[in-house]
Amino acid sequence: MLVTGSNCSGKTTLLRLLSGMMLPTIGTIRRQPKLSLQYVPPKYFMDIRMPAFQYLVLLTMVDGFSSVEAKKLCKDLFVHYRLSGMEQIAVNQLSDGTLRTMMLAQTLLRPCELFVLDAPFTGIDCDTQKIFYEDMKERKRQNTTFVFTSLAPEKEMEECLAAFVDRILYLEHGEIKGDR
Repeated sequence: MLVTGSNCSGKTTLLRLLSGMMLPTIGTIRRQPKLSLQYVPPKYFMDIRMPAFQYLVLLTMVDGFSSVEAKKLCKDLFVHYRLSGMEQIAVNQLSDGTLRTMMLAQTLLRPCELFVLDAPFTGIDCDTQKIFYEDMKERKRQNTTFVFTSLAPEKEMEECLAAFVDRILYLEHGEIKGDR
């Protein structure tokens, strides 16, 4: 499901509520017990001086992969998402788009039933977005659900979105103004 709307329409608030990072002031949110959920924030603030590849391997090992598995997965990830050449750059020196690509790609390595992604493609070039859409379509075939936000889909991305997004909610001032 894509949640779209202008700035300050309530997209981030809705995703924080869905992920449990924020509690509703009125009403209730019911989630399936033991639902495996991953939340990707709209922005990363990282003052990490470790090389990008080393940091990604460490995160992947924290997720339960062995050192050998993590290094192989991360090497493949750098190639697949067009990050080759960035391996030795310190995380705090990466561009926002490169950092976002790397962190989103690593998050998608995790087995999960629901991904809640807040503005996941901001700063990511169209070709890399298409790679993510294809990977997300494949995960969707495996019964993974994605809820993500965007101000508005780029014209060139509409075809990719149409192939993988079942529902689009349009928010305005915290209210659903459209649902298709």
